[in-house]
Amino acid sequence: MHQTATCSTVGSIGDLGHIARALGAADPPFNIEAIGGGEARTVREDGRGVGIITILVSPDEDEDVQRLREVLEAVEPDGGRKLAEIQVLPSLHVELRHDPGELGEAAAALGDAGINILSVLLVDAHGDWAVVSMAFDEGDIDAARQVFENSAGRFRLLPKHGGEARRNRVDGFVAGKVNRGEDDPATAH
Repeated sequence: MHQTATCSTVGSIGDLGHIARALGAADPPFNIEAIGGGEARTVREDGRGVGIITILVSPDEDEDVQRLREVLEAVEPDGGRKLAEIQVLPSLHVELRHDPGELGEAAAALGDAGINILSVLLVDAHGDWAVVSMAFDEGDIDAARQVFENSAGRFRLLPKHGGEARRNRVDGFVAGKVNRGEDDPATAH
């Protein structure tokens, strides 16, 4: 299963640099596969904004979860302030058609089943497909998997980091010119 890390930070100028450096300096290092976030316009009483960061890293096997959490907990951006609300969440990599509304359909299917998406990251997109990573509470991951598996093939779960096999095969091609067929390594799961 994939793992996604989320955390928040207050007064976040430069914090992303500290986080990325810490992940790269870990032994063995973590590679950032996808990242997203932003800072809230609403500021705290002290005038500082709150930033939210979501990171998909590799390796992300079960044995890496505690080490990832420890690396993030050790980050001190300004020599005393710590990251807050650090979570490492189970996630699924879902292949969607690269068409308007597809993410909306996948999110609606989960919402209709009462499942809350805690994080979503675009991992890869080429031509007629896109791969997103969706993170959930531990108690919702199996139900989310069921929603996608029962979608009659509309939404396909990927066992590897989203798009990794395809990236290695299609980056040399013009987007939209790749055929889904026998020569597509992603169909050889």
